[in-house]
Amino acid sequence: DDFEGAIVKLGANITIESGQTLAMIGNATNYFKGTFDGNGYAIINANFISDSTGRVGLFGYIPETSTIENLIFSGDTSITIPNTVGGDVYASLVCAINDGTITNCANGSIVKITNNSSTANVIFGAIVGKNNADKTVSGCYNMQLIKANNESMNISGIIGKNLGTASCCYNTGMLQGYIDSAVSDYKCHTVMAGISAINVGTVTCCYNAAALKNFDESNYNPIANGGTIEKSYMDGEIFKSGYSYVSSYNGNIYSAGVTIKST
Repeated sequence: DDFEGAIVKLGANITIESGQTLAMIGNATNYFKGTFDGNGYAIINANFISDSTGRVGLFGYIPETSTIENLIFSGDTSITIPNTVGGDVYASLVCAINDGTITNCANGSIVKITNNSSTANVIFGAIVGKNNADKTVSGCYNMQLIKANNESMNISGIIGKNLGTASCCYNTGMLQGYIDSAVSDYKCHTVMAGISAINVGTVTCCYNAAALKNFDESNYNPIANGGTIEKSYMDGEIFKSGYSYVSSYNGNIYSAGVTIKST
């Protein structure tokens, strides 16, 4: 049953016991087609392991007929990329790849991402790994720390790679690159951003109010890297090489390579 036209609602919190892995729902050929309503309940202490195709999340893929809404993650969340997986890995808590609608979902869990593969490029957003063109993620937010454990990662509080639209979302959880013991510093030599790590689409009416800890200041942006950013705001600290860079912007946010529209 693909649940097309059906509404599935959570009726209570779900706690994942220690040592258990949360199975992913759906893939590129066999996927959920209905509406999944978290109903304000939480999935607690989720533990994810990437599948062989490089997808991580409660839902591996949702089509245009699907909606995910009102779902919360809390406690401690672990994401592991095995050494057998290579290429782009789209990782998230809610949905790895979105062709549907995702609204009013939230992360309140501390997320630790462990990449054990030397050939995997992890693209992580707490809500969506990849948001496809003409698709919208709205009213979603991240409130907790997201930690990367190596350099081959792109991490964001909301969407890893955005080709569609992120609307009315916010991040208040710190994003932290891994600590290189050789230099006692934070590193994440790819991309780090509050809303979308790789943005080819549009980010509108969003804000980031969290610290970003990284090594190279060219590799992070407070809202999104690239694309179009409208009517968005940042107020937080950026840490580089042990120093604190504090930046506050009103109205539209500047970020390298973006098109800025007037408010």
